[in-house]
Amino acid sequence: VARTDGSDWAWGRGTDGERGNGGRASSSTPVRLPSLSGIVDVVAADGLSAALRADGTVWVWGSGAFGVFGSTQDGSTIRATTPVQIPELQGIKALAIGRNGPSLFAVDATGRVFQWGTNSSGQAGAGVAGGTAEVRPVPQAIGALSGIGAVAAGDNTFLASSRSGTLFGWGANPQGALGVSALTTAGGPPLGVTPI
Repeated sequence: VARTDGSDWAWGRGTDGERGNGGRASSSTPVRLPSLSGIVDVVAADGLSAALRADGTVWVWGSGAFGVFGSTQDGSTIRATTPVQIPELQGIKALAIGRNGPSLFAVDATGRVFQWGTNSSGQAGAGVAGGTAEVRPVPQAIGALSGIGAVAAGDNTFLASSRSGTLFGWGANPQGALGVSALTTAGGPPLGVTPI
């Protein structure tokens, strides 16, 4: 939880280091993350935690599955018990995390959306999913999106709203979750959701 004073507090399971305090013990009592300040947002899923600082930098810790530590991750890194900065990202204004992977999304000051982590459900919005395209270890811009102000992520459905009010959806579309009539397959590009 990010507090208004910029501190981050965590409790619960710690086996993958997702509490970010350097250890892997679980705790029923909130414990302050000692190494980061100026935090404006925190997201967590699937044993991974991520924080957005007021300076626009993104930090991750916990499970290192699917390359979520960006270019700082080598093949032997399976977890980080303290925050690791994603050096490819600067000027970030919004952050989201999707389950079933996990997959991370960041929106920068210009409205570009970056994705990294798993691409099993087409999180990358690039026309491919699964197989050799399943892992994106370095944040990459989703080319079909621009002018975005916010992004939201679920298990396998992803949404972004533009600053002009247009809503886009991509990923899997079970039961019409994307708000589009076509039951798109995972991996397709973001589609406009109408009418909104």
